[in-house]
Amino acid sequence: CERAARPDGAHADVVLDTLVAPSLPIADAVTRVHGIREADLEGVSFTRDHAQRALRQICCDRTILVGHSIANDLEALRFCHPCVVDTAVAFGVEGGSADASPALRDVAHAALPEGIGELHSGGAHDS
Repeated sequence: CERAARPDGAHADVVLDTLVAPSLPIADAVTRVHGIREADLEGVSFTRDHAQRALRQICCDRTILVGHSIANDLEALRFCHPCVVDTAVAFGVEGGSADASPALRDVAHAALPEGIGELHSGGAHDS
């Protein structure tokens, strides 16, 4: 799944929000981690090439990409960008090993106003 938003003053307009069709068969969908089911990908025709082209159109050298474990997404997309903020790195696990990364819900709880994490509790994916 790829989602891009562009800040516009106090607002952020979503400029890309789409699932990307897997290029290989899925061995383990890890739905428990991100909420995306294999059935959600049926009929998705937006490919890695489409995602790369879209990101090249959206991003410039001043664009800051922010994401949770975003290095994994960028590697899967084979997309390099010079300015990346990875919340899994920026918000380390207190007392954890150097390679441990916090769950996104824990980062959200620590960084966002109280109660905002409960806005979407249906268990389905929402980028």
